[in-house]
Order: sequence, then C-alpha cells, then structure tokens
Amino acid sequence: MVEGNTTMKPEKHNAKLETELLHRADSGDTQSQLELGLFYEKQKKLDKAEEWYLKATEDYNDDALILLGSLYLATLGKTS
Repeated sequence: MVEGNTTMKPEKHNAKLETELLHRADSGDTQSQLELGLFYEKQKKLDKAEEWYLKATEDYNDDALILLGSLYLATLGKTS
C-alpha cells in the first residue's frame, strides 16, 4: 500500500522539487546544481539552466561541462 497523497498535481510536484533543489544548490551541492540545470532545461528555461550548469562547472563537474556545451550547441544561432 502506498502512503501519502499519490495524486499530487504535476505543477505542485514540480514546485516542490524546484524548491528542494534550489535549497541544496544554493548551499553549494554540485549535484543539485546539475539537477536544477536539467530541471530548467526540460522546462525550456534555458537562461536558468545555463546559470546552474555554470555554477556546477565551478567545481569541475564533468557532466555539467558536457550539458553546458550541449546547451550552447543546441541554441547556437538562436536569439532569445
């Protein structure tokens, strides 16, 4: 049997996830910074995705470097 509210709306789930990730990412957790970048990229909030990928690269996170490069390639020649 599953406990708790399993019918949470996607918007509320996303808001809760974003809040949790922001808290950990702001505390310097590199993995959370990377996950927050992915979270924003999936939502097409590319400026925010870039911001968090850049923060994760400050700790030389290889995955963040790859994702940042992919983001730049995907948006090459496009204007906001």
